[in-house]
Amino acid sequence: MCSIWLAITFLLMFQLPASMFVARSTKANAGDMATMRVLAQFLGADRALGWARASPDPCDGSWLGITCDASGYVVYIIANDSGLTGHLTRETRNLSMLAAIYLNNNSLSGDVPPLGPNLMEISLSYNRFMSISPEFFKGMSLPSMDYP
Repeated sequence: MCSIWLAITFLLMFQLPASMFVARSTKANAGDMATMRVLAQFLGADRALGWARASPDPCDGSWLGITCDASGYVVYIIANDSGLTGHLTRETRNLSMLAAIYLNNNSLSGDVPPLGPNLMEISLSYNRFMSISPEFFKGMSLPSMDYP
């Protein structure tokens, strides 16, 4: 049991980016705030998670599953198993500092659009997506892979 807690502590201390530890009272920049309001409607997160009900600012701590950096940019969207029923919108690409998006086990559908140039982690499994946009990888910095 102790080793499990030690492993969790290690992950929390050394594997998560520093932006995860930014105070929750950061004010979102205007562009990310507008994009997140659109995204909330298209994902159904305004209904399912209450995004934008308490506050229009996704960085003030009232938007469940949203993490922002110290400059007010949305960097993480984590809404697994949240009852989301809409679809991803092209406006998601406007979240210029978005590093990770996790939307597993929802009922999202449609096509997966380009999501952002700084995206490093994406997990959209167990949804009803139909296809990936041909522009999905445009502008992404993908690691090179060597095959034997």
